[in-house]
Amino acid sequence: MDTPTALPVGVPLYIYGAGRGGHILKHALDGRSGARVAAFLDSHKTGTVGGLPILNPAQVATPLAEGAVVVIASQHWREIAGSLDRSRFPRVINAYPWIEGVLAAEERARTQGPRRIRRLRMALLATAVLLQGAVAYGIVRALG
Repeated sequence: MDTPTALPVGVPLYIYGAGRGGHILKHALDGRSGARVAAFLDSHKTGTVGGLPILNPAQVATPLAEGAVVVIASQHWREIAGSLDRSRFPRVINAYPWIEGVLAAEERARTQGPRRIRRLRMALLATAVLLQGAVAYGIVRALG
C-alpha cells in the first residue's frame, strides 16, 4: 500500500494494531470520503480507540462482513499476516511500509528542528562576534 487512498472505500476496514501505527492510519482515513473504519484488532490491547472498539482477533468467531478488509498497521506485520486465519480474515493489506515512512518523516522533523535552531544560534553568535570586533576596531581607529 502506497498511501491510505489506495485502500478500498465503502467496505468495513479493520485496523490491526491499536498502537501508534493504528492511530496514524486512523487519522489519515478520518478525512477520506468513503473510508469506514469499523474497529481495531489487537492481540494485546482492549477497550476503545477514538470511540471504536478494540477486538481480539482470536475472539472474532465468524468471518468479517462481505468485502471487509484488515489493514495491518503494526511493525509486527509479518507475524500478524502469518497468524491471521484467512477463512475469517480473507482480505489483508499491509499498511506498515507507509506508516514507517510517516514515522521517519516525523522523526526527521523532530530532530532537524533543533539542529536548525542551533545553526541559527551559531550564525547569530558569529555575527555578534564580528560586529563586536568591527566596533572595537572602529573605536581603536577613532582614538588612534
